[in-house]
Amino acid sequence: MKILKIVLIAVAVILGLFIVVGLFLPTTMSVEKSIIIDTPPNVPYSQVTNLRNMPKWDPWSNIDKSMETSYEGPIAGVGAKRSWKSKDEQVGTGSMTITKDEPFSNIEVELDFGDQGVATSYYKFEKVENGKTKVSWGFDSDVDIPIFGGYLCLMMEPMIEKEYIKGLESLKELSESIENQKDISDRKITIEKVESQTVICMTTATTQTDNDLAEKTGASYGQLLSNIQVNGMKMTGPLLTVTTKWEENAFVFDNCIPVENIKGDLSAKVFESKTYSGYALKLEHLGSYDNLNSSYETILAYIAQMGLEITENPWEVYISDPSNTPEEKLITHIYFPIQ
Repeated sequence: MKILKIVLIAVAVILGLFIVVGLFLPTTMSVEKSIIIDTPPNVPYSQVTNLRNMPKWDPWSNIDKSMETSYEGPIAGVGAKRSWKSKDEQVGTGSMTITKDEPFSNIEVELDFGDQGVATSYYKFEKVENGKTKVSWGFDSDVDIPIFGGYLCLMMEPMIEKEYIKGLESLKELSESIENQKDISDRKITIEKVESQTVICMTTATTQTDNDLAEKTGASYGQLLSNIQVNGMKMTGPLLTVTTKWEENAFVFDNCIPVENIKGDLSAKVFESKTYSGYALKLEHLGSYDNLNSSYETILAYIAQMGLEITENPWEVYISDPSNTPEEKLITHIYFPIQ
């Protein structure tokens, strides 16, 4: 009986110590790991903001390659959501939603693990020497479990750190293997959901050596404006041009003007149309129209980096009026429909 009493006292003491220590252990879990990637910031950023790229580098996707995955919301950026369901206990069931997205610099994600709680994850992209990027991946969570929460944090932090290191190494390998690594981190590029507009248009055909393109375009818009004025239509937005053919030395454009509704009879060669509705990658071009090719190269490079598909014809929107705006301050928005 004496031995039993000693054992019970020892157990009570150990249990008491366990409880006391548990009360003072931090229940906030924070992890951050970093890696240097030999590409500009936009390359690894593009693999993170487009959640459909995650299975290419995410460590948990490699644990269970057969897990069910679904996507909601925009293709990338704020509101993009990825959900997963796995029979593997290491992966489990949950979802992640991008809550903050600052192109090429910072992404924040809300993680929802269902009954296991929620957490926050973040990614930082910092340009360092020689065109390289420091990528940091962090995780923050409050384990709100009395006494046991602190011990759970102690056990889970090393496990998360291990997987984050694996993930960053995979992200580095993937980013450095991308063929087009053009640095576009100084350009203003966003993904937007655009609504369809009613437009009246005229078609213009040209070549790279066509010296009359400006004159042809001006004549098209002049006739479109004449139709609007004569028929009492109302413009609802700036002039735009849809590229319908883009080959080595043959280009065809639809010069268009958005209108509230169609009235009267349209002139010969003027036709009614509807613009694209859906998600599009948008780039802001500043400066002369003569330099638009460089902006097209930039947006096409980013589309390739993100692994996106162009679904319809691109278009330009002329925000500035060239008749009263200095050439170097002209603003043109370039849109590419994507999926």
